[in-house]
Amino acid sequence: MWGIRVVGAVVLASIVGGVCGMARPSHAEEGNVGTEDPEISAVSRWVVSVRGGAVQGTQDHVSNGSPALGGAGSVQLLYQFNPHVRLGLTVDGQQQALNLKGGNGTFGDLFTVAVMPTMEMRPFLTTAAIPYLSVGLGMNFNMFSTESGVPALDYNNTFAARIAGGVDVPLTAHWSFNTEVAWRLNKGEWTQLGGSGRYDATAVLGLVGIRYLF
Repeated sequence: MWGIRVVGAVVLASIVGGVCGMARPSHAEEGNVGTEDPEISAVSRWVVSVRGGAVQGTQDHVSNGSPALGGAGSVQLLYQFNPHVRLGLTVDGQQQALNLKGGNGTFGDLFTVAVMPTMEMRPFLTTAAIPYLSVGLGMNFNMFSTESGVPALDYNNTFAARIAGGVDVPLTAHWSFNTEVAWRLNKGEWTQLGGSGRYDATAVLGLVGIRYLF
């Protein structure tokens, strides 16, 4: 509960900061060097991102099961209210094997698709690299595929909270190279052979890809 309260406080503070940022003028101040082209920002309002990378659990899912390094992907569609604030939707997908501790085999693979409305805030605009912070809240849709001979194991769907930081490197007026590190909450209840317990599949994603502003 304490961890969820901390996440809630961070998300609330970020949203308040983003709303305040929306009130700022969308054009660069006269004399600033290296900011986005105001004509492009005024016409181009949508941003689509496609990224791939790796995912690692932040701790053991259960007492006798440890997650392996897995693959991850992410797509985003954001609307740019001004050069500093974007709102939209993030969809993450990932696959991780859950291994028995001690190297004695594996339970199977966890597949997760997370769908989250997202706010992105970009406080500093330059032509070289643009850092940003994003926060999202939504749902994790979990499916567990067990190995042959392992009784069916179910992970329920859970609340998702996502906090990420990244960097855009502009390549042209519309294309950018993007890299991002994201932490996403995924805690719930497993069931197997009539028994149940708590699991923690919270993970960190490392992503690399491209963005297109249109």
